[in-house]
Amino acid sequence: MRRWTKRILIVLAVFVLPVVAFYFYASWQGERELRAVLAQLDADEAPWRWEDLIAARPKLAEHEDARAVVLNTRQLAAGYYGQYKIWEKAYHRPPYSVISPEDFEPFHELMKSVAPAVAEARKLASMPHGRLQIAWSDNSLTGNWDDVQKAREFIALLQSAAAWHAQLGDFDAAMEDCLAMQRVCQALADEPTIINHLVRIAMKAISMQALERVM
Repeated sequence: MRRWTKRILIVLAVFVLPVVAFYFYASWQGERELRAVLAQLDADEAPWRWEDLIAARPKLAEHEDARAVVLNTRQLAAGYYGQYKIWEKAYHRPPYSVISPEDFEPFHELMKSVAPAVAEARKLASMPHGRLQIAWSDNSLTGNWDDVQKAREFIALLQSAAAWHAQLGDFDAAMEDCLAMQRVCQALADEPTIINHLVRIAMKAISMQALERVM
């Protein structure tokens, strides 16, 4: 055998084979530990597989269907969502500050134009167990994310409504707006994806900012 061939074999034996052996051992060990964890999860009898998590959600009663309120509100408030410059000036300011007259006038006119949508949205305040149950597919990575986006739009409208009612001195209505915001956050609580809960956390922050402004 030639000397260079022996050298190649020595290099393979010393440096390559241990790495390959470790890779296969780690894969085998990882698979073994994964099977043990899955067996323990199954033995605990708590739902953890995707289809079981979906099935474990409470049945949605008609009087708890927050989704219907959210969708109806979105339809009624179609003219609101294209007016970012108007409502952005109204509440993108410190919560202790009063909206200036020049900013409040167009904001007031805008909110009056979507008053039916605000009234529809506030129905959620009287739904303590309301739920926005999303229709998920068998593939956990896909779902009706449009409903989640509409929930974000819903809370933006109520944030404006709370600022509007507070500026007008109607604090009962403003507090009801804030309560409805909390309800839509709660309505997403039993959905099983991390993105859903990140959206919910963001919406809770918005609702607390609205409450701070009213207070």
